[in-house]
Parts: sequence; C-alpha cells; structure tokens
Amino acid sequence: SFALGLVASLLLALRVFIFGGLLVQLASLIDGVDGELARLYHKATPWGGYVDSVLDRISDVAIVAGLTLASPTVDTLTVLLAVLAASNVVFVSYVTHNLGRLGVGTEKLRKVPATRDARLFVVFVASLLSLPMIALWYLALAPMLYLSYSIVLAYKMRSEEVQLEGVRRKPIPEILIEKKEITKGIESLVSNTIKL
Repeated sequence: SFALGLVASLLLALRVFIFGGLLVQLASLIDGVDGELARLYHKATPWGGYVDSVLDRISDVAIVAGLTLASPTVDTLTVLLAVLAASNVVFVSYVTHNLGRLGVGTEKLRKVPATRDARLFVVFVASLLSLPMIALWYLALAPMLYLSYSIVLAYKMRSEEVQLEGVRRKPIPEILIEKKEITKGIESLVSNTIKL
C-alpha cells in the first residue's frame, strides 16, 4: 500500500492522472485489506498497526505533494491548499487516535466524509477527471469538518464530567509550595507594587 501510494504520487506529479488515480485507489483498497487479513489470521500487533499508520501518513502527504506539483499553476493559493491538505491528512489520524484514548466513540465522527478511504476516493475521481485542484480543495477543507466535529464530541464528553484514569499525570518537576505561601507572596508583591 505504501509503495503504491508513493508511485501514485509520482505519477500525479508527472500529470499521468488516470494511472496515478487508479494506483491511489488500489493503495486504498490494499490498505483496507492488509489490516483485516492480519486480524483474521491473528497476526495483528500494536507495532504493525503503528508502522502501518506512519506509512499511511507519509503516503498521504506524498499524494498531496503530487497533486500540488500537478496543479496548473503553483501559486500562493495552491501552496496554502497544499499545506492545509497535508496538515489535515495527519490531523485526522491524530485526532481520531486521541479521541479513542479519551474514551470517546468515533462512530459518529466516521460518518463525516474525511476518513482516509473517502479522501483517497476523491483523489481517485479528481484524477480520473484530470482535476488535481478539486482534490486539493477537498483535502484542505473537508477534514476541517471532521476536526471541528471532533472538538464538539470531546467537549460533550468533558461536559458530562467523565473521570478518566491515567489521563492526567503529575507535573515534572512537582511544585512543593503550599497554597498559603503562594497567597502571601502574591499579597506581598501587590502591596510592594502599590507602595511604588
């Protein structure tokens, strides 16, 4: 899947849109199947999941780069779209992972068409139509809906006052000053400032 994504990005950069788009879609299909096969045959490991996720992000950013270089003109707007798109393909994964760590279900969130499968399908269709800018616009904007909705879900969880074990850690270094000492220090600072 990773190698296909890199080859697809190169083909997109060279404006070989049909083959590049087909490879993007094939990479997406293989990426979906390899994890399922690993789970089916009880070969899935946390390390394998981690490596797969990192390689997916590298592939996604390479595809964004390919679309950017394939654009008719690489002007300020195109560069801005590319930066947003590259950031968003990483943030979607990051946010989904962190919501899971918070215990927030992501089923509703996955209905927003900004998951990896949806993003790569849009790249596939835009490539078949030889319209790399459509894909860049989509990759730059659609994940923002996903990210915004993730904030809403996290806020709802926060407002329900769910206590989670192990989420907070002690600060390093730990401050061992009593609250009364801090209050006295602030009062002294304020009174000395007023005297000046």
